[in-house]
Amino acid sequence: MSKMNRIPSIIDIIRFFLLSLPSRMLFKSPSCVYSSLGNCTTNTLDYAFAEDPNQYTVRAINMAYQNSMGQREAPAFSDVRMMNWLYNCSSFCSNVPVPPCRQPGYQDPRNCYSCKCPRIFGGQYCEQLPTGSAMNCNGAVIQATSSSWRTLQGFAGDPDSYDPQSDATDCFWHITAPAGRRIQVRLSSPPDQCMEGCPWQSIEINLGQFDLYGMIMCCPSSVGQVYTSVSNLVAIRGAARYNQLTFGLDYRII
Repeated sequence: MSKMNRIPSIIDIIRFFLLSLPSRMLFKSPSCVYSSLGNCTTNTLDYAFAEDPNQYTVRAINMAYQNSMGQREAPAFSDVRMMNWLYNCSSFCSNVPVPPCRQPGYQDPRNCYSCKCPRIFGGQYCEQLPTGSAMNCNGAVIQATSSSWRTLQGFAGDPDSYDPQSDATDCFWHITAPAGRRIQVRLSSPPDQCMEGCPWQSIEINLGQFDLYGMIMCCPSSVGQVYTSVSNLVAIRGAARYNQLTFGLDYRII
């Protein structure tokens, strides 16, 4: 099928719609939604049309989020929420009490008694660790109780598979701390597959803005950099399209 006759995907449709909106409707907060489909850059075209081929066409203000820009894996949670808001989808649930959604979840217009959650949360009310789709996933909720560094050794995927997959499989981890404390994390061992945009293996670390994507990492250049959570929860997603994802992530409470 030629490019001109290609049937648009849901990602194409949402991206076209978001790009045609006035900026005042897209950005209701001062933070840039790096992972939105409305972001014009793509992971594979970071240098496209640049006068200097060694400089990014679009550079993230916070470089920890450079790999999150231009993702085309799926609509971001903020994209879906924006579409539901624009089309007043909550009207489908006008006769149903609003469920007690946690995190940035909201009443799901397709199932009014449950919540629409970011992918890093599961359960009826976004209160649980989601079930990962990857085989050999060792996802877990980890209690951080020490101010000394501890290490999460995460893995997900098939170590015997060397066939690239079109869709990523994933695995999730939550690191929690006592109320009133925060968490520091640092990558100690990166995934095996390092490539710009992290298309084959990656970990995504969300420090507390759970309606947005987190920092996506896959290369040794990310090792050792310390990040501090917003509250007492850090959510992590591991994704693999090739072989088995393995990584080490240090954590402690402060």
